[in-house]
Amino acid sequence: VTDVGQAGPMSSCSTNGGERILLSGTNFGPLSPSGTKSLVDEVTFGPQGRQYAALACKVTVLSTRLECETPPGIGKRLRFYVVIAGQQSMLSTAELTYADPVIESSSTLIIQTDGTLIDLTGTNFGLLVPGLGVRVAFGSTILLASSTKQSQSTGKDTVAVNVPPLLDASSPMVNIRTILELSSGSTVVTSMPILLSYAPPTIEKIFTYEGESAALRMVLQGKNLCGGTSCGAVEVLSQEGEVVGVSRYVTYSHDRIELEIDVGT
Repeated sequence: VTDVGQAGPMSSCSTNGGERILLSGTNFGPLSPSGTKSLVDEVTFGPQGRQYAALACKVTVLSTRLECETPPGIGKRLRFYVVIAGQQSMLSTAELTYADPVIESSSTLIIQTDGTLIDLTGTNFGLLVPGLGVRVAFGSTILLASSTKQSQSTGKDTVAVNVPPLLDASSPMVNIRTILELSSGSTVVTSMPILLSYAPPTIEKIFTYEGESAALRMVLQGKNLCGGTSCGAVEVLSQEGEVVGVSRYVTYSHDRIELEIDVGT
């Protein structure tokens, strides 16, 4: 096999498969007449030439051209073996490339600090590839897809993933690089990143009462207050604008913080 092309103008193939490819070379044998058994035993391709099997292959130009249909797949620079009447070719220098996954939209770009289920929608997610591995890199955290689907009406692919709660400051809280990662066999491909951010805190209510070990206990209620003191803190100011010391945090959750202020401050 000396060359691989496509019947259409695209430079890379859809991961859904079903596209016609043209393989040029030598000694492909006679034309494949309709209604009779072809001498084309198999056409396979992949990083080492074996991962995928091309479909409906036939010789269309005497000895020099094969036409096949791509199966669903992922990967770049995939090389071919051709077997004609029991004789196998050398591994081709010609290569085929599937299109990279592209995230076109996210159901939200703002993540609640107690976690959020999001949908990533786009093209060429490879969802028709048997045994496909689908993961999302959320900063340094690797998340497994909770579900995948392909729209019959639009052809768009969607991957759902649960983004974890914000519990500490070990990773960024804003502009978190989020990447779709697909794997099939030894082949791994990734999308370009999108940026997600945790929502800023919102205080909706504050009330106070006398505490057990301090003069004043304060309760803050709201949203996206983060999951603990590893990622958040409360700064209390006096009427004069001076910082008031926090004796201890009684509770600290995403929607409620209870703390005590030192006696005499």
